[in-house]
Amino acid sequence: MRHGIDYDESFAPVAHSTAIRAALAIAVSRDWDITHIDVAQAFLNSEMGDKDVYVELPDDLPEEWKEKGKVCKLIKFLYGQVDAPRAWYKTLSTFLLDYGFEQAGYDGCTYIMKDKNGEPLLIL
Repeated sequence: MRHGIDYDESFAPVAHSTAIRAALAIAVSRDWDITHIDVAQAFLNSEMGDKDVYVELPDDLPEEWKEKGKVCKLIKFLYGQVDAPRAWYKTLSTFLLDYGFEQAGYDGCTYIMKDKNGEPLLIL
């Protein structure tokens, strides 16, 4: 991230409570099963892309692995990085859209898979 260029690109959308309530109402009215999932270590599943981020070697590494001036280049985001939530959102969004979901116009965090008649089959 560079101040003045992409420093503010850390925003990751969050589902609106009205979209969640609407999805639950549809599920209940159609007698659908409702399931909750949590992606373990979600940020570690998003790639750094074209960013080069380096970190110092951890202090607890064995001495034989340490060389003066050496650093580690990250290939995945870590928790605590300011832009990690946005990167995870982009990764998940790309996957869902490629899989056939449509992004709801009223909420950027709501994805709908429809049948051939346009009826919702699955709402995320």
